[in-house]
Amino acid sequence: MLLLVVYISVSVFPLSLAEEPQETPITVKPNNIFECLAVLVKSGGCINALSKAISDGNFADLGKECCDTLTGIGDDCLPILFPNQPTIPILIRAICAFKKEKEAQKAN
Repeated sequence: MLLLVVYISVSVFPLSLAEEPQETPITVKPNNIFECLAVLVKSGGCINALSKAISDGNFADLGKECCDTLTGIGDDCLPILFPNQPTIPILIRAICAFKKEKEAQKAN
C-alpha cells in the first residue's frame, strides 16, 4: 500500500512540495494527487483494496464502498493516480458500474 502511494506521488509530483493535502469531501472533484489520495485515505480500506486489486490483477474484489469512492471522485482523479496506465481507470469504472448494476438488479 505504501509503495503504491509513494510510486504515485513520486511519478507525478517532485518531492519538494511541502503543502499538506487538504481534506476534500467526496462530492468535490479533486484536481491533484494529494486531494485524490486524501479522499481514498478517508474511505477506509479502499487504498488496500485498490493496491491488492492492482497487484493481483483482480479488480472484481473491489467492495461497494471503494467503488462508490472511486466513482465519486470523478473522472479527473483516476488518471492522476495512474498517469501511465490508462487501462486501470477504465477497468475500475467498468467493474464498479457492473457491480452497481448487479446490485440494483438484486434489489428489484
